[in-house]
Parts: sequence; structure tokens; C-alpha cells
Amino acid sequence: MSVFGLGAFLFALAPDYSVLVLARIAMGLGASLIGPVLVALGSELVKEKERGSAIAMILLGVSIASMVGIPLAAWVANLLGARMLFTLVGAMSVLSVINIMLSVPNSVAGAEIRLRQVGQVLTERASLTAFLVVFFITSGVYDMYAFISPIVRDTWHGDSGSVSVALAVIGVAGIVGNLFVARAARVYSAERLLTAGIALLVADMVVITLLPGKLALLYIALVFWAFATDLLWPSQQRRIVEMADPQTRGISLALTSAFMFCGIGFGSAVASWIYPLYGFYGVMVSAILFLLLALVSLWLSERFRMQPFDSSFSVR
Repeated sequence: MSVFGLGAFLFALAPDYSVLVLARIAMGLGASLIGPVLVALGSELVKEKERGSAIAMILLGVSIASMVGIPLAAWVANLLGARMLFTLVGAMSVLSVINIMLSVPNSVAGAEIRLRQVGQVLTERASLTAFLVVFFITSGVYDMYAFISPIVRDTWHGDSGSVSVALAVIGVAGIVGNLFVARAARVYSAERLLTAGIALLVADMVVITLLPGKLALLYIALVFWAFATDLLWPSQQRRIVEMADPQTRGISLALTSAFMFCGIGFGSAVASWIYPLYGFYGVMVSAILFLLLALVSLWLSERFRMQPFDSSFSVR
């Protein structure tokens, strides 16, 4: 949080574009350090049977913050300017640091990590295929999400207001999805929730592909799209926590975040190549294919997980 806050203050004071880019790199570095630690800490502060609910509640907070923070930031930037916005972001980061120091229990011991251990986690077949699950999920989701604005405008002939409504629908439905997972995690395994979420997402994308050009129908379909998407994130994190042993749990969560960000970039890049050539239908087909690959990866990961004595690649 301190690195993130310093990056925000540097952004507010940036005298030129080079410093501005440096500030964004600092903020990105700080943000990348926060996510895995949040999930790891949250899962360790509760009993084992409550881990799924705890992770879902953490990601619910992220969803609510995104839904409220993005339009609020746009309003503040328009009213007071970008420098004042990032000054406020830096100030909120300082308050968050103080809150963490005063209220978050410091009872979870960290683990000493070596590069060799990272390699071991990556060469375990069950772990690697589990990381590929999140890679293909995020590739499929962001293949479509990165181009939601031109899709709404070009395919459904909406305006900027229609795009805002679509994003609001996604935000609200996503919160509902997280709330559902917080309860469902007490009853269903992470594998079942992941399978159900991916299947629902694929089915909904097929429906969206076949919809007539009525915005109201698109908004309804986006409710299920967002619900399914936010069903997946906490379930994936929970599965990683359950699969990893205490010594490698932090590494596994960090690698999950790395694969997630790679998937976001890869899916967005694929969409940027496909949309000018094949339009809306090309993007939707590629997104569905990514999600089907996620299902295959999940099946392989679960199969390898059931073979604990043959779960790593042989070097001989």
C-alpha cells in the first residue's frame, strides 16, 4: 500500500510524461503486491471450512470498490482534475496503511521463499494446469470485456450512456455473484463452482452471440455473464489455497495472479487483432474457445491432483 500510495503522489506531482509513466509503474507494482497477500492472509485468519467464504468476501470488497471507485474517480477527475484525484488516492492509501497497522492481526507467519521452490510449483502438473485455468478464464473474459464499448455501439447501436448502463449492470451483478459464492463455498467444492461458472459463462456467451439487436436483452444477458464471472475468481483462489501446502501457498497465489494478468493481456490482445478483422462474432467465438480450454485445464488439473505420487514432470 505504501508503494502504491507513493506512486499516486508521484503521479500528482509529475512534471512530464516520463515521470507520469514511472508513477504508473510504481502504482502497478504496489497493486501487484497487494492481491496475493490479501487472499493468503484472509484464508489464514479463518478456519479451514471458512476459507472459501473469506476469499469470496475479500473479492466482494474488490468488486464493490471497483463499482463505486471507477465512476467516482471519473467524476472527481472531471471536477477537480487528474492531479487532485491522485492526491486523494495517495491520501486514501496512507489511511489504508494506518488502518492495516492498527486493525489487521499480525498472527500469520510468513514463509521463506526460494526461486527453486517457484520452479518446483510450476513443474507440478496439477499446479501448472490449475494456473492455466485462470489464464484461459481471464483470456476469455477479457477477450470480450476489453471490447464491450465498441460491441455495444457497433452491434447494438448504443451510445455512451448505453455503455455506462452495461458496465453498471456488470458491476452490480458481479457483487451478487460474490455474495452467492460466500454462501455456496460452505456447501460446494471449488471444482464444482468453477465447472458451473465456466459452463454458465459459455452458455451465456452463446446466447449473447445469437441475441437480436435489443439493448434490454443484452443487459439481461450481461447479468448472467457478470454473475458467472464473479463466481469464478473466488472459487479459483480457493482451489489454489486448498491445493497448495502451507510452505508454497504464497507462491501459488502469487503465480495465480501472474497467470491472471497474463491472461488479461493475452485475451485483450487477441480481441484487438480479431475485432477489426472478424468483428463481434469473431471476438465471441474466440472468447468461448478460451473458456472451453479453461474447462479442459480444470479437468486435467483435477486428474493430476488425484495422482499425488506422479504429479510433477520427470527430469529424466
